[in-house]
Amino acid sequence: MARELIDTSEHQVALAVRCMERRSDFLADSYPFRISEDYLQVDTGAQEFPYTSLLTMTATSPFGQLVDPSHAEFAASAIQFEKITEEAIRSLLGPGSKALRFGYPNELGRPSGFQQAMVWLAEQLEVELGDSFRPPQRKDGGVDVIGWKPFPDNKSGMPVLFVQCTLQRDFTDKAADIDLRHWSGWIKLQTPPTTVLAIPGHVSGHEKWEEISARSMILDRCRLAGLLDTTNVNEPIQGLHKTTQTRIERVSEAMNETHW
Repeated sequence: MARELIDTSEHQVALAVRCMERRSDFLADSYPFRISEDYLQVDTGAQEFPYTSLLTMTATSPFGQLVDPSHAEFAASAIQFEKITEEAIRSLLGPGSKALRFGYPNELGRPSGFQQAMVWLAEQLEVELGDSFRPPQRKDGGVDVIGWKPFPDNKSGMPVLFVQCTLQRDFTDKAADIDLRHWSGWIKLQTPPTTVLAIPGHVSGHEKWEEISARSMILDRCRLAGLLDTTNVNEPIQGLHKTTQTRIERVSEAMNETHW
């Protein structure tokens, strides 16, 4: 049946189902699919699950394969992904933490020029500027989202996360986009930040995971979905629901047209 309906071997289908079972086990109610011995069921409100939204942003998903987004649509998706990653980082660091989207354009008032942006960022973090030259042609220094958690004593040495977000199909080398040697000269952080790679998809294979995680913490679809609070429907999450519904409709149309 697997071969007849979707041109896939029964072995591949079995592997996919086992993978879905594992994701269901550790995501529980944050996973939009229900798996039993006899069937797979999609939750009736699947389009409102962050997992589903991240799935539609993944380059290897049906949306990525069947729909060719315009440059403007891709740029809008990238900003949306950064915003929900910001939410996930705030959740990861816990109560009292702060996070912001450092990418430009920015709704928080970040200056467009990199030199002025670093002055602005140092003010947000309440740290001093470094003495190194800050190249004006830089956009964000590889950092799309920044999260931090000040201690009550307000002394130096707080945990800081520098996050690179990407929607690209090939993301392995993106983990190296953040060069902490440069950053240590731009702003004064006594404790080196932790670098993070955020992706809407999954890392295939143990070796690839180990290669990336040797350089950066990985926040993939499952980790991000588990961090996002679905009960807190704020502006980024509301926007995500609308965009996801539109993407699902476009995929459905494309599938009908191509008899996929």
